[in-house]
Amino acid sequence: MLNTDLHNPAIWPKISADEYAASCHLCASLKHVPAVQLHQIHEDIRTSPLQITPMQSEVNTIVRSDGQAEVEVGAQYSIYSNLAHGARAQSARSQREKRPEIDWTVAYYNLLDMGRAGRASLSRTFEDALTLVSRSRAALIGTLIALVAVHAARFLLHE
Repeated sequence: MLNTDLHNPAIWPKISADEYAASCHLCASLKHVPAVQLHQIHEDIRTSPLQITPMQSEVNTIVRSDGQAEVEVGAQYSIYSNLAHGARAQSARSQREKRPEIDWTVAYYNLLDMGRAGRASLSRTFEDALTLVSRSRAALIGTLIALVAVHAARFLLHE
């Protein structure tokens, strides 16, 4: 965030070295880092911004870690990447190898399960609605019968 703060023209005013050190000291894990060291970090990032690489087209590999060892593999670019076609061609792996294989059988059954779950949910919702309507109808009929009985009793008592 310090890199963004110091080098993004949309952010003003820029954070000072003292403000940066004070902010870091609020964090429990950075509380004991000397202010002089934090000032030096601020100065280093201010004078030379952090960059992944100065030239994106030269990123041909990435390092993956599986917990036991680190393996260097070909770089993978997003299909939405704005890297030039030449940069993609320089990748250690071809574009075709980067795309995952689709197991259409698994995809079919996943879609089938999703459809079944949707129908079951819709069915439950419909049954709940019918149950509510049935209960409402029964309550309304019961109320009407009670009203008729009351009026009949009044009529019979007054005659």
